[in-house]
Amino acid sequence: MASIPVTAGEVTKSARLLLGLLGVIMLALLSWQVVALGYRLETGSFGGGGADAQASQDVTGAFVRYDYTAERSYELYFTVRNPDRLPVRIDGIDEDRLPGLRLERLSMMREGPGCCTAERATPFRPVRLDAGEEIYLYATFRMDSPASTTACASQTWSSVPVRFSVLGTPRHQQVPLLATLVIQLAPGTACAV
Repeated sequence: MASIPVTAGEVTKSARLLLGLLGVIMLALLSWQVVALGYRLETGSFGGGGADAQASQDVTGAFVRYDYTAERSYELYFTVRNPDRLPVRIDGIDEDRLPGLRLERLSMMREGPGCCTAERATPFRPVRLDAGEEIYLYATFRMDSPASTTACASQTWSSVPVRFSVLGTPRHQQVPLLATLVIQLAPGTACAV
């Protein structure tokens, strides 16, 4: 069998094509990760607390306040919105990033505020949000025993750590709450919030 001679120019041309193809693939992978890692969720259109929560507002924003009682649960509802063009999957709340609180229950609802109550919500399961969609989440938390219960001492949470994925990349983000959750550890008559 006769061999076909290959010139140095043909090897160089093939090597350049291969390097160019590898460069395009690497650029596509890098762009994919940059988009996924930079993707941000937003606060949705409403939020608040359970029936026994005390709502208030000042120049810094809205608050949902509960008086601390050992061994009780605290309700919080909020929305998470997908503001951008890519679909995302909401995977839940990252409990490890909620200092002092333990998640007891998480439910969800697709309908908007004013139409529904927490009783109509279904147990949470991962859910896809397309561009512009939001999900209504109802969380029930239990607070760990506080270290201090001096008069007017409180603990506050102004965001919720949400686990989600975009372009198949797992992410987590502290999504701001419309109303800051405040648990008053030792309520007093002169407490500001």
